[in-house]
Amino acid sequence: MRIIDADELPEHKFTRESAKGSDYMRGWNDAIDTIIDTAPTVERPQGEWISVSERLPDKNGRYLVTNYNLVCLRRFSATRNEFGYFDNTDESYDSRWISVPQVTAWMSLPEPYKETESE
Repeated sequence: MRIIDADELPEHKFTRESAKGSDYMRGWNDAIDTIIDTAPTVERPQGEWISVSERLPDKNGRYLVTNYNLVCLRRFSATRNEFGYFDNTDESYDSRWISVPQVTAWMSLPEPYKETESE
């Protein structure tokens, strides 16, 4: 499973015809190719999806969430009792919490990979 949907990204590329003569369009296509080539692949966690109607996480943290169509990583705020992310794209130090109300289910992240002595 990939954190991004690499099958969907090519739809956002400019066609070769439309990219002719445009450094911006060629750069955009190169960036999408790089994202697809370098996107991490993770194993599906050993766990079950938990419906948000059943319960929400007990504590703040990052969780895999889904809305049936995609899987992504989102934060959970126990104070707000909702999933979301921080938007600090305006280059200021202030961040805005953006709610993600479309979440239908969540699961904890798997444990990080650890090398064994035999590796």
